[in-house]
Amino acid sequence: MILMKHLSLITFILILLSACNQNSKQEKTDTNSKSIDSNSVLTYNKAEAEQLYRNKCLICHDLGTSEANAIAPPMVSVQRRYKMTYENKQDFIKAMVAFTENPIEDKALMIKAKDKFNIMPKLGYDKKDLQIIATYIFENELPQPAWFDEHFKKEHGDFKTIQNVGTENPDVLLHNKCVICHQKSDLQTKQLAPLISEFTSVYKQKYKSKADFVNAITNFVSAPKKEKALLSDAVNQYNLMPKMNYNIKTIKTIASYLYDNSEKNISKNIAKISLQLKPKDLSPENVYNSRCKICHDVDRPRNEMLAPPMINIKKKYSRVYPDKEAFINGIVNFTKAPTFDKAMMFGALKQFEVMPQLNYPEKELKLAAEYIYNTEFKKPEWFK
Repeated sequence: MILMKHLSLITFILILLSACNQNSKQEKTDTNSKSIDSNSVLTYNKAEAEQLYRNKCLICHDLGTSEANAIAPPMVSVQRRYKMTYENKQDFIKAMVAFTENPIEDKALMIKAKDKFNIMPKLGYDKKDLQIIATYIFENELPQPAWFDEHFKKEHGDFKTIQNVGTENPDVLLHNKCVICHQKSDLQTKQLAPLISEFTSVYKQKYKSKADFVNAITNFVSAPKKEKALLSDAVNQYNLMPKMNYNIKTIKTIASYLYDNSEKNISKNIAKISLQLKPKDLSPENVYNSRCKICHDVDRPRNEMLAPPMINIKKKYSRVYPDKEAFINGIVNFTKAPTFDKAMMFGALKQFEVMPQLNYPEKELKLAAEYIYNTEFKKPEWFK
């Protein structure tokens, strides 16, 4: 009986030790798993990473094939597209790994490549290898095929970038970049920021020279911070303005215009531009003409375009959302809250920047999207 008790006690201790050992192993496994899942900076041998990249990626994304014989987009194109959406290294790695692990259409960034080559197969590569490869792709300049520049120009055109567009019309830039938030207007559902006259006056009082004024405006808009804000009450009332990702030259052009002109003259010029922006009635065509056409007007000369022509936008959204209701929802959802990660016009992002959040009523956005869906837009004269 005593022996049985001792045996039972020993068995219990062994089971307990075994369980502890299993927990210890599990903890180690979890720790290893966390280190692999983490997108913190990976330490790796560059030569080994390059070999992984060649062995795992270039079998399909090979540079040596001609454009006609390619079975996947060149990796430099993939790198460029992901960097445009994910500027942060960790976000870039996470997104690339997630897509490669489970390639599905709604996660695809390269819409044209998906249409041309179909969605990539699920390859089952080790996650840590994928992280190392994605890190290597982010950190290194990748070679491109000889045909790539011509291909890119053919696919995405040679639009002038926003830094060269409309600089002779800074009042137009001011209207399209700033007025929707910084002006009392029927275009918006509510005032979202201090008026142009208010912040211009405060900046002119503090910064007497044009150079100082322009630099102060540019520095704040480029990287808004509470400690740099001159209008502290406005920050409390409206919150700190978001980082708009506008081109530095664009901001300087607008700031120079604000310094050089009186508030009365600025308001007069903006009023001219805004004159036809309120729809007379809420028909889809009138809403489109008053809300969208100012930037997406196909009748503009190429060097005055402020956004991609609507024919391009319709073509892109129609590919992704062939159903009318989905198309309208896609347009509305992006226009309500435009962000880089939701954008499908990646060439336009590079050329025209992400559009500002306009705060148009949702009812009007749906009417404009309905008009876009139902309308065959003409090509601009310069469009190829």
